[in-house]
Amino acid sequence: MTTEANLLLQTRSNTVGAVSISQDDEDDRWGKFAHYMDYTMQGMGNSILIRADGFNNTASNFDGTMPGCYDVCMAQTEPPCLAFTFASPVWHLKQNRWCLLHKELAVLHHRNEFMLGFPSSRRVDLSSDGAFFLQRLTRNGKVCLAEVGSHFDSIDCDAANPKQKWYRDVEGIYINNNTNHCISNKDGNIEAVVVPGRLAGEPLINCARKFYTTSNPDAMKNFLFLEHLDSYDVPDGENEASWDGTFRKFWEPGPVREKQGRLSVKHSMAHVQQYDEVHTLE
Repeated sequence: MTTEANLLLQTRSNTVGAVSISQDDEDDRWGKFAHYMDYTMQGMGNSILIRADGFNNTASNFDGTMPGCYDVCMAQTEPPCLAFTFASPVWHLKQNRWCLLHKELAVLHHRNEFMLGFPSSRRVDLSSDGAFFLQRLTRNGKVCLAEVGSHFDSIDCDAANPKQKWYRDVEGIYINNNTNHCISNKDGNIEAVVVPGRLAGEPLINCARKFYTTSNPDAMKNFLFLEHLDSYDVPDGENEASWDGTFRKFWEPGPVREKQGRLSVKHSMAHVQQYDEVHTLE
């Protein structure tokens, strides 16, 4: 995060504990964007900061709500706003809130109390052109990733095995073509889970996906990228002076590993693998 971003993180005055998302939670505009609590995007170099109406007695078209942040994002068209960060629904004084308009898609960043939104009408389509096999080369030949029970194993490629076929949805999430399960970290293990609901179920966070940024769309090509790869506790404070001794969970992203042919979280015996999307088996 930049120095400017760190300063923005410290604007949470007059906050007394956690509250509900907002009085606007019944607003029908919530159905027009996917939202992810406790997330923002890294970097602010190509973003636009909008302060809430009344901040420093200045008028603004941002009303200090998440749907209002969506509105100012949609009003930004040249270049278009592709995502937006709202900070923060738990800050009591609306005039202290702000909306950050992201003109590029960047790496996600786990940040407590912030909320990240993606307008449905401006999603970058990362869906695949039909089903494919996730194949990689080993010393003993080619293997394909398959859903086996509640796990995922690299096994001998078999075109007749429907659980070896995959597809990517619009968000780039890898979904098993037979079970419609995604690859997820469940209690510290990589397991097959039902894909969460699109708008508020956070599939972008909980399921392995194709890594994508606007500035470098081919970065980390052929990796199974997972936002919730690993977690650990970090001090819950803006700086050392304000820290009260409590901790919060921080999620570390990265490519899913393999341990002895089975998908795994970070482990000393697990290794990062790359998978080619193959439509037919030789």
